[in-house]
Amino acid sequence: MTSKIQYIMAKYLVENGHEIVCENFGHTVFEMDVASLSKSGMLHEFEIKISRGDFLKDRKKGRGIGKFDRYEKPLGLEYGCPNYFFYVCPDGLIKKDEIPIFAGLYYV
Repeated sequence: MTSKIQYIMAKYLVENGHEIVCENFGHTVFEMDVASLSKSGMLHEFEIKISRGDFLKDRKKGRGIGKFDRYEKPLGLEYGCPNYFFYVCPDGLIKKDEIPIFAGLYYV
């Protein structure tokens, strides 16, 4: 299921003008399920979630300063964060009011 959603998201991004799209992209700090570079040079991270449990345990990930802690800092880029972060999940798996303030949400 994850790879199918990754493919759908990658195809959507290419069709909508993102110049570079990678699945399972290794970053210096953490891995991205889908990463894209927009025409304006902004790096976007897309985190695929296929279960509630996976979404709920995400806050506990990370070495030292966790992934969420990095994004919540005013200048997340200093902590190796992309410019934008989105969750991608099946319709209704994550509610809009559950996502952190720094994140966006796509339903597939």
